[in-house]
Amino acid sequence: MSAPELADDERTLALGYAPSALRRGLFAIWQLDETLGRILASTTEPMIGQMRLTWWHERLTALDVGELPAEPLLQDLAHYALHHDVTGADLADLIDGWEALLEPPPLGNEELAVFADKRGGTLFRLSSRLLGKQADENGGQGWALVDFARHCSDAETASRAMAIARGRLDRPASKLAKPLRILTRLASARARRPDSEVGNALPRFVFLRAVLG
Repeated sequence: MSAPELADDERTLALGYAPSALRRGLFAIWQLDETLGRILASTTEPMIGQMRLTWWHERLTALDVGELPAEPLLQDLAHYALHHDVTGADLADLIDGWEALLEPPPLGNEELAVFADKRGGTLFRLSSRLLGKQADENGGQGWALVDFARHCSDAETASRAMAIARGRLDRPASKLAKPLRILTRLASARARRPDSEVGNALPRFVFLRAVLG
């Protein structure tokens, strides 16, 4: 099957390098992460955001006892992801990461570390399980921080996130599954740029090197 599309063009690109039999499961996991991110982006009242995240937490953990609601994404997760050593409770860990962003900016190192670990580390760990490859949670943490910095409107928090990300992305990731290796390499390229250029598009040769290298 061709790669389904995510809102993030880079993840859509990386998804195309997953084995076709596993692509729907990986897409569902990454789509869940994007869904949680949209909740945070559209939240103006932290309590409302917390309530919406709690709804997802409850529905994800309920998948482990066979409860399958009508929500299409939850059905896709149950059908395509939970058969690969991934549980609903594992997926719910992503929510702990996104919850760290409910605090008003600027965010401190502690909140960013929780976000990096629970969002990025969890996302790469579960993706690696599904793909049957070695996990690199440091790479996932670095990727999550760079991705956050790209979209963060608070310059102080974005700069702090990038500084932490550089320390997470200083190790080679040659044993990662290719979709995750692509994301890590693109994040590393962004982390080497000046903070003022983090949100700008990367040159085409950087994309080619990330994919072909």
